[in-house]
Amino acid sequence: MLDERYKECGSPMKGGMSTVEKYLDRHLDRIVVLKTIDNDDDKHRLYDEIVALMSLRSNHVVQIYDIVIGKDGLSGFIEEFIDGEDLINQYSDTPEEIIKIIWQIAAGIRDIHSKDVIHRDIKPQNIKVDNEGIVKIFDFGLAKVNADSASTIGVKGTPLYSAPELMKGGHVPLTKAADVYSFAVTCAQLCGIDPFHFSAKNGTLSGIFNHQTIINDHKLINLFDECIHDIPENRPSIKMLEERLRQIILRGKHRALLTYETGTGVITKELDSKNRGVNLRVKDIGEIKIEYTEYQFIVTSASGEIAVNNMDAHTGMEMPGSCVISIGSAQRPYNQRSHITFDSSWPEVIV
Repeated sequence: MLDERYKECGSPMKGGMSTVEKYLDRHLDRIVVLKTIDNDDDKHRLYDEIVALMSLRSNHVVQIYDIVIGKDGLSGFIEEFIDGEDLINQYSDTPEEIIKIIWQIAAGIRDIHSKDVIHRDIKPQNIKVDNEGIVKIFDFGLAKVNADSASTIGVKGTPLYSAPELMKGGHVPLTKAADVYSFAVTCAQLCGIDPFHFSAKNGTLSGIFNHQTIINDHKLINLFDECIHDIPENRPSIKMLEERLRQIILRGKHRALLTYETGTGVITKELDSKNRGVNLRVKDIGEIKIEYTEYQFIVTSASGEIAVNNMDAHTGMEMPGSCVISIGSAQRPYNQRSHITFDSSWPEVIV
């Protein structure tokens, strides 16, 4: 089936509907995986998986490299080999490491959903951590493209991780909220709670995140509680979860630099976890106070003629990453106005 470019270098491994084998790509000198479908009746799933993977470019999703054509047409595809354990066998020593793994999963699902794809089978067995610590989501055999118009009949994924709306008979709408539910169940496991034992004991998963010790951020715990809501529309988007996780990881690591001119020269002020507040004031014209909350830069008070990027400033306003603060309205002569540049750094998550 494969040409001489690929050399078999591992024993076949069977999954639910497919077989995967390791091969050496002689041209690029790298290990890859060949995935084939065991039953021709499931060949449409092979097409669905290829279409889904071709639309995705993410650091946290396995990559497709090639398709394989046999005498009867499409017979399989070549994808990235992930040299690492799946999350069932992944053990992290610290809460910080677990939070970073959870964030990477959320980032991968965010990228999947951004292309209107629903994975439909998010679970620890379909997520691996490679030897560089990068999380990769794989097995898109049940994926649905064009998520806005998707529906399904019964449970197609793994029942223990499937959202309650998928347990109903007949056609039911399939939404991205189903992946959010599965994500939350997976995260409960990573946090050391057996969701299936918890559900059997309590008759529900509600409140499960109050029994773990990894996550101590109340806003994130509330979001996870909403993830397992019975009504799909009441669950948060994966984007909301990814953003909060990223905020927690980067807490206290942002910096902002304020620069302005005075009669004696250029003045700079820095905001960070050590210097959290600044007060800018021009007598009888206006005053603004900005505070670093360890998550973002917020206007804590503004009075008089204060504008940020030519828009009136107000208490509770989040400062843009790069902007100009003006004290004094545009109707005043230039020498009665002050302009302060504000530039903040938003570091990337390093795993």
